[in-house]
Amino acid sequence: MTLPNLKASTPQRPPNKSSKPLANYDIPLLSSVSEYRVLSIRQLAVINRRSCQVVRRRIRSLEDRGLIIKKPFGYGRNQGRPEEIVYLSLEGIKLLSNKSTSSIPADIKSHTIDHELLLNWFRIHWLHMEKVVPHLSFKHLSPMERSSETNQLFRRHLPSGPGNGGVNTIIPDGIFAIKHNEHGKALLFFLEVDMDSEAMTGRKGNTNNIRHKILCYRDLYRNEYYKRLEEAFDSKFNGFRLLFLAITDTRVAALCRFAKTIQISDFIWLTDQTKMFDHGLSANIWVRGGRYECPRENILGTGLASESPIITSIR
Repeated sequence: MTLPNLKASTPQRPPNKSSKPLANYDIPLLSSVSEYRVLSIRQLAVINRRSCQVVRRRIRSLEDRGLIIKKPFGYGRNQGRPEEIVYLSLEGIKLLSNKSTSSIPADIKSHTIDHELLLNWFRIHWLHMEKVVPHLSFKHLSPMERSSETNQLFRRHLPSGPGNGGVNTIIPDGIFAIKHNEHGKALLFFLEVDMDSEAMTGRKGNTNNIRHKILCYRDLYRNEYYKRLEEAFDSKFNGFRLLFLAITDTRVAALCRFAKTIQISDFIWLTDQTKMFDHGLSANIWVRGGRYECPRENILGTGLASESPIITSIR
């Protein structure tokens, strides 16, 4: 489905100038849209712990006020009718700015919506794990929380690959951490959402491929530049895991075959969106180090695997 660029623009219908105050949870609803940039109704329902029916009713009211823009979009696992997605209008951004919220979204392009929504589903599942394993804390740096200094970590300090000049640039789709509340030990994770749009390898100097990404992360691992994130998470890290969330199991298998051709690939863990939706991120759904033929593992550690799907709870 082709949509125009999702820029914060004036809604198609004139806003309702009603002086009726916003409901108590309208600001949290708007803040969720701001933080995640673009969300489906189902995602908003999970984040705000309300039914889809209630969320649709509130979104309709916010749309009438000109604070939200709503559009149909054919995202998902090709099941059912297209979902509705929402993002802030200029009036919505202005309202949140006046209320001193810390995050205002950037423009979103139509060709990145699938990627944004799948990334958001990962974040939602990630935070849901805290309910499943309460003695662990699950944190993440949202795009809005990443300072320019944090992003520069991935631009300045990655060594150039063999035969390439200049400085490599790679910005993870997500930066996450798990911390044991009692022991204080923590694990760091970088996320790459793979939409099956990138080639495995490229010509010399071409950085838009999977090989380049893995080599950059490998250098980040070897040279311990990731430790610069310890302050942001208030934790000590001894290594990290690179997570690939692919759109199909077929893509996972292809990524696994490729990962095994690269030296030191044990830090790479892979799964697909269907397994995430059906079982949750804390289940045994992960392929470690490209060993596709081996039993799936979980990212929490021995004895902590648990089924934690959230889609079935959405009404």
